[in-house]
Amino acid sequence: MPSELGPVLFRLISATHRLSRGATVRLDHGLSASHYRTLGLLRDIQPMRIGQLAEQNHISQPGMTKIVASLEAQGRVARLADPADSRASIIEITDAGRDVLTQRGQDLAALLKQDFSDLNDEQVAVLAKAADILESRNAPKGGTSK
Repeated sequence: MPSELGPVLFRLISATHRLSRGATVRLDHGLSASHYRTLGLLRDIQPMRIGQLAEQNHISQPGMTKIVASLEAQGRVARLADPADSRASIIEITDAGRDVLTQRGQDLAALLKQDFSDLNDEQVAVLAKAADILESRNAPKGGTSK
């Protein structure tokens, strides 16, 4: 493993986080970052119990319960009976929730496209290759994603 890999990965993660956060601040979709994270988790690893969502989101279970209630009222998630335990519910994203994530992604991309409009074809190809590498490392393990 190249010794410079750690610092490069740190720079990459930091830069993408700042870009995403900065673009998100410029957009107003009416949902908090926690709402979007919850929808993204349910899209990528769905379905799951509220406790699992809270753990994945690094927030309290009561906090997650409020987020889920809000998203459920908006029709973006649905509660289903947990087949393993009839006393519990599992939460899944709805088509409306997927649509919100898709629209947000398109809006973020359009906004960031303006910031990157001065790149030449070679630089865009480098970014595309970097995106391919990151996506290959972020692929779900064990078939837990839909």
